Amino acid sequence: MECTVEVFADGGRLKGCVSLDLGALKDRGFTRATFLDALNAIARLTSDDWAEDGIDAAVIDQLRSTFGEWHQQLATPSSD
Repeated sequence: MECTVEVFADGGRLKGCVSLDLGALKDRGFTRATFLDALNAIARLTSDDWAEDGIDAAVIDQLRSTFGEWHQQLATPSSD
């Protein structure tokens, strides 16, 4: 089971993770590749895009960093 996804709420990081397998159970089209595509799309968002969606400017860099870490983890082949 791959532990990759953390959760953000109210601007704070919550400890814990979710298996990508759970996403696949909910949506057959959900794969590592589709999640990487979504992370690529998120990486293209500007600060104005985030603000337009109501994201507090104080957490934008933290979110970008976390999503970048997820992308790096998923794009790197596992040694399992």
